[in-house]
Amino acid sequence: INCTGLTFMAVDEGNSVYDSRHGCNAIIETSSNTLVAGCKNTIFPSNVTTIGHFAFYGRLGITSINIPDSVNEIGINAFSDCTDLTSATIPSSITTIGTAAFSNCTNLTSVYSYANNPAIFNFGFSDDSYSDATLYVPTGTKEAYQSKESWKNFVNIVEFDATAVKGVSANNESADVIGSYSIEGKHRPTLQKGLSIIKMSDGTTKKVIK
Repeated sequence: INCTGLTFMAVDEGNSVYDSRHGCNAIIETSSNTLVAGCKNTIFPSNVTTIGHFAFYGRLGITSINIPDSVNEIGINAFSDCTDLTSATIPSSITTIGTAAFSNCTNLTSVYSYANNPAIFNFGFSDDSYSDATLYVPTGTKEAYQSKESWKNFVNIVEFDATAVKGVSANNESADVIGSYSIEGKHRPTLQKGLSIIKMSDGTTKKVIK
């Protein structure tokens, strides 16, 4: 739990309880598809359904998190004390966020939630995140977030077009960048500092931080 600089994880292929499927740099409980331990180089497999308690606790070097749509639960303290984290993207599939899941993420500035009907949870973020970070929510849902426990604690809640980008693809070195957009879906002539959406020539999109 205190291996803050861990960069590599792998489970022996003969292990019947845990696995590191698709070279994901994480330890996954096979029977439940729960990611129980990860590091800054973890790539979330598309069939993981739960991020376990303390899975990324205190990991350094993680600057952004894009949780896949297959995940429906984020465990207690899952990303707490990830002090390099600046941006977190939470998909609409999430139904449970554990206590202190993002606590003490002291550099967190942006949280993107894609749920039109946000899950109710308590004490998921630290007070400084509620006051300093911006919560981005789908267009037309700001009032819903302002009425839900924990979400309503965010001082800055901004709506964005969540349909403009339907997913984040893996890197494709053979494709060219053909468009750059803000997280709200507004076109930009050039890639700007911060979190952006880029559209590739093969039709895929991905989020990048400059």
